[in-house]
Amino acid sequence: MKIRLGHICFAAVLCLANSAKVSAQLVNNGVNVFIGQSALLYVDAKVVNNKGAILNKGEMIINGDWENNDASGVFHYLSSGSVMFTGRNVVFSGSSGTSFPRLVLKGSGLFLMNTDLYAKLSLDLDNAELKTGDNRFVLENNDANSLFVNNGF
Repeated sequence: MKIRLGHICFAAVLCLANSAKVSAQLVNNGVNVFIGQSALLYVDAKVVNNKGAILNKGEMIINGDWENNDASGVFHYLSSGSVMFTGRNVVFSGSSGTSFPRLVLKGSGLFLMNTDLYAKLSLDLDNAELKTGDNRFVLENNDANSLFVNNGF
């Protein structure tokens, strides 16, 4: 019972923080998170998703690494919000790949993929260097306007 109350409180805090800035490391072990259309979720460290779903209609800003260990996916299929990485030398890892609704890479240094990544609606590379290694990156939207780049790295 305590675990369920904790999950409900966590979700309620995120919903109440519709326009507030929330800063912390985020580890999801089974919570369904909703980010409203005008909401911003700021994570000043690594995000680890072991289980649970995120319905993102707003914006996530992550100043750290990303790890997904949930084979069923992270983002709800109705997600249309952006996920912006602003860290330096960001690493994408985990036992499962991630499909982001709108992926934005604004940090400095190298973005290293140790797992497969997908961008469902758009990809904004700005000047980022995305090192895929043996992994694959797929922009799932075939519209030429879904890819944004600046000058390159």
